[in-house]
Amino acid sequence: MEDDTLIWYEASHVNNFLRYSPMLAEILSTGNEVLSGTIVDSNAAFIASRLEESGLEVRRHTCVGDDIDHIAASVKEIAARTDIAIITGGLGPTGDD
Repeated sequence: MEDDTLIWYEASHVNNFLRYSPMLAEILSTGNEVLSGTIVDSNAAFIASRLEESGLEVRRHTCVGDDIDHIAASVKEIAARTDIAIITGGLGPTGDD
């Protein structure tokens, strides 16, 4: 193999490893008031736009009520498919916050 051929071969294989792949993010919104539609989930929209501006790819928004088992199950599912989980909710004036 000539030197020029070897350089091309190495460069073509390096490029396969250097392809940019953005980190994946998912947003989990919690709260019965968000799940029922009583409150509009403006947090998820704001967070998603900021994550996208930062170069992350937001794959999904999920919403669950105030049930700890449902929240825990959702966090486990998110952890299995994304790099970053953002969890929002629980900051309102209700007694369960």
